[in-house]
Amino acid sequence: NGLFYLGGWDNALYAVRADNGQLEWRSEMGRSNSGKGSISFYYSPAIASPCIGKESLFVCTNDGTLHAVNLFDGHELWTFRAPSGRDSLGYSSPKWENGIVYVGGLGKNGDIYAVSEATHEIVWQQSTGAENYDSSVCLTDKYVVIGSVAGKITWLDKSTRKIAYTYNLQAGFYFSNPVWDYQ
Repeated sequence: NGLFYLGGWDNALYAVRADNGQLEWRSEMGRSNSGKGSISFYYSPAIASPCIGKESLFVCTNDGTLHAVNLFDGHELWTFRAPSGRDSLGYSSPKWENGIVYVGGLGKNGDIYAVSEATHEIVWQQSTGAENYDSSVCLTDKYVVIGSVAGKITWLDKSTRKIAYTYNLQAGFYFSNPVWDYQ
């Protein structure tokens, strides 16, 4: 629809017109107290990049929430939070494919969530056993792949929802996102 989408440190998600650089809409999110409190740096949608689905835009905020908003006006459609006791959402950028939003959790379990765009509920979740922190998922034709702070890369099979492979890099802290060369 000719728009660029990005999150700002001011706790807002922006849609900017590609043809003239003008603001199309601005949507505030990531406020404390269930959206009624003050804006804080720590609740910003600027850490995770948004992704576009079939009819919605998805972005995580550092208050542990995945937001689905309307592409055309920024109106919030729904939110999703990880179940209590599981890895929170926040730094991982979501990815969309065939009505499913995939996102990595922020915590020691290394949870990956597959959330239905239609029902806003978990289709499946799987722990990688490695702290994902900043890494975002990469989708291949068969796998959901994510990195970890400790350098462990995990491939989850989309059909079985089980860990198919892991690879450990040298010791150190890794925050980058894996990418797939599909050509």
